Amino acid sequence: MTQATQRVTKSLARNLRRRGALPALLTALGLVLFVVAQLFLQTAISLIGVAQYPQTDGLYEVDAAATLFQGATLSSLTTALPFAFGFFVSLWIVAPISDELALRFVIARGILAGGVGLVLVVLTGLVLAFASTIEAGGTGSTLGYAFPWDRFGNFGVSALAVFTSALAFFVAHLAHVILASVALWHWLRTHERAHSVSGILDEV
Repeated sequence: MTQATQRVTKSLARNLRRRGALPALLTALGLVLFVVAQLFLQTAISLIGVAQYPQTDGLYEVDAAATLFQGATLSSLTTALPFAFGFFVSLWIVAPISDELALRFVIARGILAGGVGLVLVVLTGLVLAFASTIEAGGTGSTLGYAFPWDRFGNFGVSALAVFTSALAFFVAHLAHVILASVALWHWLRTHERAHSVSGILDEV
């Protein structure tokens, strides 16, 4: 094992031993449950407008409810869950929220946690877009053809769509991220911790 690998392993082990995981996890769970519930509620409401009209795909009739709820489920798995996981990791390891912080720093750390979630959403979307492009025969059929691969441009379009949709998701839920962070801060101010917490940002 090289020295670089040893340093990475030790750093990872030390970060995984940081305290404060449970409050961060519960806050992230609350956030993702709210986001998913909102998504499915919006889907159910949208059915009111489309259910009365027959939906067809060529010669075949399409079940609008099944299609919409499948889309909502996919969005929950590929967007809401990665976002909440990044939010959790940030509040636990990167920049935890403590009761000693001023409100402006709580909000800043909440936005930072949302930004980490945004990065994970983008990475998840890029992996799925790349896999989809390869499955469709693009990128030189698994990078096997001569550069620049005729259908690699499709991945570029998909990547742009991934980034813009992830950014729109972040903006749409920014208020919820801040509210969750402030709620965690308020809970910590009324429930004394037996230990202090710190994150990577506090050690820089």
